[in-house]
Amino acid sequence: MSGVIDEPVKHKEDSLGIEHYYDALTEFVVTTKTPITIGIQGEWGSGKTSLLNNIWHNLDGKQFERIWVNTWEHSLMSTPEETLIKIIEQLVSDLSTLDPNNKEAFDKVKKASGALLFGAAKFGASMVGGSVASDAVKEILDTPPNEKNKIRFLRESLTGAIQTLVEKKGLKGFVFFIDDLDRIEPKDAVKILELLKNIFNIKNCIFILAIDYQVVVKGLKEKF
Repeated sequence: MSGVIDEPVKHKEDSLGIEHYYDALTEFVVTTKTPITIGIQGEWGSGKTSLLNNIWHNLDGKQFERIWVNTWEHSLMSTPEETLIKIIEQLVSDLSTLDPNNKEAFDKVKKASGALLFGAAKFGASMVGGSVASDAVKEILDTPPNEKNKIRFLRESLTGAIQTLVEKKGLKGFVFFIDDLDRIEPKDAVKILELLKNIFNIKNCIFILAIDYQVVVKGLKEKF
C-alpha cells in the first residue's frame, strides 16, 4: 500500500515535475517591473507551497529580501479582523528587523500600522451594532482635514522605509510569499487580498500568492 502526504517537497526534490515552472517564475521575478502580484493557482494539495519553496530558494544570492506569511496559521482561533491585524503586524515586524538601525523610519511605520489596526479592531468589536460599526469603518477610511487616510498613511510610511532599505542594502526588491489563503474562509481570503493590495502596492515589492481560484470566486460571491 502507498499513501500521499500533505507536505511540501524540499528544494530541488522535483518529484512533481515542476522545475521548469519555478525556474521560469524565478526569472520573471528577477526581471519584472514592480509593484506586481503573481498568483499561483491550483486546488488544495496540488503543490503550490512546493512551488513557492523552490522560488524562495532560487532567489538565493539575487539581491532580494524574502518574507513568508502563512495566512492560515494567523487565522487560527481568530476573527477576520484579528487575522488581518496579525498579518500586518508580522509584515511590519519582519521588515523592521532587516534594518534595526533605521529606528526612525520604522517607528513611523509602526505608528501608521498601529492607527490602522486600532481602527480594524474597533470595527471587529463593534459588529454587533450597525451604526457603531459604520462609524468604525468611517474612521478607518475617511480623511479628516488634519489627518491622512490611515491606509494611505501606512502605505506612504512603508514606501519610505522600503526605499531606504533598498538603497542601503543594494537590493533589487522584496518578495512576499503569501501561502495557504485557500485554507481560510473565502470571504476572509478576499478581505486579506484587498488589504494587501491597498497597503503594499509599492515600488520594489512583489507578492506571490498561493490560492485556489475557486476560493476567490466564492469570496467574491459573498461580497457582491
